[in-house]
Amino acid sequence: MDRAPIPRGQNGASNRLRRCQLRRYFRISLADSGESRIVMDAPPQQEDCRAFIAVADLLRQAGLNAPAVLAQDLEQGFLLLTDLGSTTYLAQLQQNDADADTLFRDATDALITWQLASRPGVLPPYDAPCCGRELDLFPDW
Repeated sequence: MDRAPIPRGQNGASNRLRRCQLRRYFRISLADSGESRIVMDAPPQQEDCRAFIAVADLLRQAGLNAPAVLAQDLEQGFLLLTDLGSTTYLAQLQQNDADADTLFRDATDALITWQLASRPGVLPPYDAPCCGRELDLFPDW
């Protein structure tokens, strides 16, 4: 992958999705197929994409919906990911609150599936210090 900016146009970046720590996400459209992909730009000096790749793989192994890594250049901090879509649970609930039972049941089932698939020693424990570090991020976001 090139580190040059993605040109706007038929195969260009349509919008920046969101920022997570120092990562940036862009949705690109593929002119020939009409499909979209997500480009993650994570400066390698500040972000290590290997954990993201490993957790996405674990989620998919558990049968859950997670982005697949289609291409990677870890030296430059780029990943090309499948696009899971742009509709959030909140947007779907605001559009049709009759979907609430189904959406929350699906979310609960996914959490249970993820918990049942977890194996000791694969991921660090989510203990009080880890929770504290996560909560400390809220003011920054």
